Amino acid sequence: MYVKKIIRACLTAAAGLVISGCSQTPVSTADKSLPENETAFTWWADRSEPFGNYEYAVTNESEALTALADKFELELLPSFDKAREIMIEDFLIEGTEQEAEEFSFNAYNSTLTFSSKIKFKNEEKYTSYGTVAAKYQYIETLGKVKLASQKIDIYNDLSDEKFYGADLNHTLRQLGELMELKELDRLLEEFAIQTADTGTLKGKDIVIYEDYQEGQKTRLFGKSFGVKYDIEGTLEKIYAYTMDYRL
Repeated sequence: MYVKKIIRACLTAAAGLVISGCSQTPVSTADKSLPENETAFTWWADRSEPFGNYEYAVTNESEALTALADKFELELLPSFDKAREIMIEDFLIEGTEQEAEEFSFNAYNSTLTFSSKIKFKNEEKYTSYGTVAAKYQYIETLGKVKLASQKIDIYNDLSDEKFYGADLNHTLRQLGELMELKELDRLLEEFAIQTADTGTLKGKDIVIYEDYQEGQKTRLFGKSFGVKYDIEGTLEKIYAYTMDYRL
């Protein structure tokens, strides 16, 4: 009888732990306010259904934007277009031409990514290309859709170990201003110091700014900005990301 009481008590305690564990649903952070320089990269709206499954691309900008607005009921931030302008301004250099821009939709149920790809080439090869990708997330429990992330990636051709942009410092400043980074002068000065010795850049990811790890922990917001170099020390990619982790 005594053993049965112990077993019964243990089972009751275990059940209580399970119930307690199941009831500890993370508190929503969707309504948490953000600083102005983070709010600028957020967008939320009401939504009642997922996106379905779609995967297609077009080169007609008007057609792409109409589909984004009318078919999917989504909006782009002004920074999406500004990023495209920076790419053209800094990578459509002398001796190159721009190919037709490609706009693509990739939807998988609760997420949809809308992206722009711009390619540049000379008479021999592609010299660089850039993408801007806006990823949207449908949150069924909240009846909302949000811009989960906006990612800017600019890729440089590596075949002859040179940079095919007009001015790296200008590009980084433009992107840093676009991201509304505080103390940008200091950040770029630190980048210049870190990259002064080109012999140390092989395979490196030089981070100019990042706080996304803290954003993931707090389920709020994060940014990531930097430059990657290949194994020969040639600039491979410039990246500038903003992420809204609120749920």
